[in-house]
Amino acid sequence: DLGNVKAAEQAFARAETQIKDVSPVRVAWLGVQRGLLYLHTGQFERAERFYLEAVARLPSYPLALEHLAEIEALLGKREQSVAH
Repeated sequence: DLGNVKAAEQAFARAETQIKDVSPVRVAWLGVQRGLLYLHTGQFERAERFYLEAVARLPSYPLALEHLAEIEALLGKREQSVAH
């Protein structure tokens, strides 16, 4: 929200190293948050990468699937977007 993408990237990377829980939910949630950073800064391909990782980690995670579909639509990947 403050516009400092580099600091946000560093904070996300640090946060990822702090996850000790074996549940995939926390890592998938963090991936979605990282994707949102790139969505809101217009870096759609980077956002897609984090959403895909979140879905790979937790295939039935609604938040990740919804944002993946959103970014796919923005990237013109209509069939994949509709499928998700």
